[in-house]
Amino acid sequence: MSQKHNAIGGSESLRREAAAAQTSNGASLARVAVVMVVSPGEAEIALDSLTRAALLSPRDTTFFLADNTGDLATIAAFPPQLARPLVILPVQGAPRPYFEIARAVFSLLSRVAPFAPELVIKIDPDTVVLSPLFFIDLMELVRQADFAAAQITCQSFGNNFRRLFRLMLDVLPIGITRTEANTRYGAISRLRLGRAWHWRGTLTALIRWRAPRAYPSGGAYGLSGRMLARLGASGRLVTSGSDGLEWNDDILLPLLIRALGGKIVDVRSTAAANGWRWMHGSRYFEAEDLHQPGVRAAHPLKNTPSDLTIRQLLPHPTK
Repeated sequence: MSQKHNAIGGSESLRREAAAAQTSNGASLARVAVVMVVSPGEAEIALDSLTRAALLSPRDTTFFLADNTGDLATIAAFPPQLARPLVILPVQGAPRPYFEIARAVFSLLSRVAPFAPELVIKIDPDTVVLSPLFFIDLMELVRQADFAAAQITCQSFGNNFRRLFRLMLDVLPIGITRTEANTRYGAISRLRLGRAWHWRGTLTALIRWRAPRAYPSGGAYGLSGRMLARLGASGRLVTSGSDGLEWNDDILLPLLIRALGGKIVDVRSTAAANGWRWMHGSRYFEAEDLHQPGVRAAHPLKNTPSDLTIRQLLPHPTK
């Protein structure tokens, strides 16, 4: 894939949009930056998730949305409905497939980096923030660490081996890439000439034996502004190059942070662990579980009848 197909927005247009958002809202720009990638079929739940998160976020928060829907008119209606500034960045060639999600996230982070936020929080459209403590926990953790998330340790040898095998192939100058197919992970069916776009950071982590067995279990994570600046300055957020086999930013971003010697903290190892108990890759909760005291957020709540019903049963925060 050429670089232009993965580029998000442009630095000058981003600065103009962000400045306009700051002026209209009167808030300090991007001390906390919340980033989200929205793809086809996610606009409805993304708006619900964004409005809830905005009402619960610190006052000096700016939201950055990568629009991968291919439907500019729908996403353009979002900003007036949020309690915080929202900058929309179109993904060129949208909609891009799911197996390019890491590229989209890295490119989005590269556009946020020039604004030097103290904290970047990435949330998925199917993540529902339920308490201001969601933001407070991450703000406190990244004061001492570079990356914070509710993590899961992968104990399966098969899963670990497949992930390591994908990463090892991606650092080779010749390998395999994914192409669009009926499944969201694509078809592994094309020869790749040239290294995958993330090869530098991945190779460094593998050489230093820093490939983690634990990774975010779904929905959200926090990244310190210090580490974001290091990632940008080192050129590790550049996404030019071919697609590899590994697609997941939950895997590639912590890997890169560890390659740079960064510190990662598992929210489930802190005193706040119980509040993050419903942050998983699959839904293990019902509506009544989310009314329990101290719950920070829930993931996933997708665009399905049963999940939409749960969203409707949740109290909506107010200003």
